[in-house]
Amino acid sequence: MFANIRRHQKWLWYVISAAVIISFTWYLNPSNRGQGRGGMFQNHVGSINGRPITRTEYLDARKDAMLQYFFMYGSWFGTDEFSRQNEGFLDRAIHQQLFLDDKARELGIHVTAENVADWIRENFGRGKPFTENEYNQLLKVLAQKDVSEADLDRFVRSEIARQHLAQVAGTPGRLVTPQEAEAQYRRENQQVATEGVFFNSSNFVAKVNLDPANISRHYSNQLQNFRVPETLQISYVTFPATNYLADADKALAGITNLDQQIDEMYRQKGTNYYTDAAGLPMTPDAAKAKIKEDERKQLALREARKAATSFEEELLAMPTKKEANLEELAKKKNLPVQTTEPFSQYESPKGMDVPEKFNQLAFTLTPDEPFIEEPIVGTDDVYVAALKNRIPSHVPPLAGVQDKVVQDYKTMESRRLATEAGQAFYAKLTAAMASGKPFNAAAFEAGYPAVTLAPFSMVSRTIPGLDPRIDPSSVKNTAFALKEGETSQLVSSRDGSFVLHVDKFIPVSDADMKAALPGFIANLEKTGQSEAFNEWFSKEFQAAKLSLVTDKKSGAAGASSDTQ
Repeated sequence: MFANIRRHQKWLWYVISAAVIISFTWYLNPSNRGQGRGGMFQNHVGSINGRPITRTEYLDARKDAMLQYFFMYGSWFGTDEFSRQNEGFLDRAIHQQLFLDDKARELGIHVTAENVADWIRENFGRGKPFTENEYNQLLKVLAQKDVSEADLDRFVRSEIARQHLAQVAGTPGRLVTPQEAEAQYRRENQQVATEGVFFNSSNFVAKVNLDPANISRHYSNQLQNFRVPETLQISYVTFPATNYLADADKALAGITNLDQQIDEMYRQKGTNYYTDAAGLPMTPDAAKAKIKEDERKQLALREARKAATSFEEELLAMPTKKEANLEELAKKKNLPVQTTEPFSQYESPKGMDVPEKFNQLAFTLTPDEPFIEEPIVGTDDVYVAALKNRIPSHVPPLAGVQDKVVQDYKTMESRRLATEAGQAFYAKLTAAMASGKPFNAAAFEAGYPAVTLAPFSMVSRTIPGLDPRIDPSSVKNTAFALKEGETSQLVSSRDGSFVLHVDKFIPVSDADMKAALPGFIANLEKTGQSEAFNEWFSKEFQAAKLSLVTDKKSGAAGASSDTQ
């Protein structure tokens, strides 16, 4: 491939966004692929559009999905926290890849070697010459994950075909006339000058009557607001990565070219990638020391997982399944057992640093099936866990939730008082304005001075002069639903109510519109193309009826249309 790239451009500007990852887990090693999935060793592993998908197609799509993640995030899928918390990402990416590759073949999209060279130059160029030596170094990095030069070439060709599909399928969305764009730009960017009176509930908290009888009545009337959801207590044994740093040091000592790999990772990431506590770039020595320490930690975590897996296997091999087995085995091995405080399905258990999937697994446990049957890997520790106690949902007595009831009553009552104040004000305001008084004078007569807001448009993110407790979206929607000189009704908001008066609309100047219109049209076309492509993708993907034997185990038959 490099010879072809060099033939079409003397210097290719190429800096991959990913680093040389020092990793010891072979996610793409042929000896590891498909283990535990007996169906994956058959020649056909699924179907699409009525034809079989071969195992080779699947493995190629998997490699392409892994490369896409590598170039996007700078690490291999499965080696970083994001991928550990988003395990379905790879399955969805494989489904997308298989579908798009099939569609490209169906439509006869042909990608030349010249296209490949141009794509690399356009997508990875950052102003540094790309030499043959650097290309070979890239291939060495990819080879660590069993990714060959042919795999890289296929990946680039697939990405080019994907972009072509996006352009073709998204073409209807790019059909925006200058007249339509100008009208939309003027509509979105015209400004409105307003005055308003705002009744925020927080201004009425001091007026809430906290008589005990009121609190008791509120508790009785709002019992469901104070219901405690079902909670669990989990018993667990921790395997800290720090206990295995000596093993990690031995593994690092066995890498003969460790310093060169660290140097290359630092070079690929760039001098500004690693920063200190103040956000400033680290010195080269400090950054390289951090790279080494990060890899040391990951190796130690891997060793901790090995120890946890051995413990788990012994636990599950015991004759009966009961939570007490965890304590019995831990005691035998002189390992401490800890128990969490009760936590709900949407809370992180205190004392455990676990990924999001932990709660999903924990709440499927029962007294008959008390164990999460694989170690849970956290940031610094690995856990073996079991169900200790399941506490049903219940409503505690008033004394147990007194503070929460009082706060809830304050919130509800202050909002009611704010609304009542707004209603009384609005009645006086309309009477005063009916007699011919302007809005600000009528508001003052009704007991509340009007607040003048700085002009804003529909695309303004904030409104200068607006109380930050007021939702700006509600104010914008109200203002642009009025005509110049009109006054709104009393508008209920999240924390009270308000009345808004439109003084005038301020149109966009021709000069501002002329300067901004080209970029605005480009954004409209890009957004329209993306929406049209996603709509096409969704329909075509469903029609393709893509299925894999792994879907039955992973539940990953669906795929997102966010493919661009």
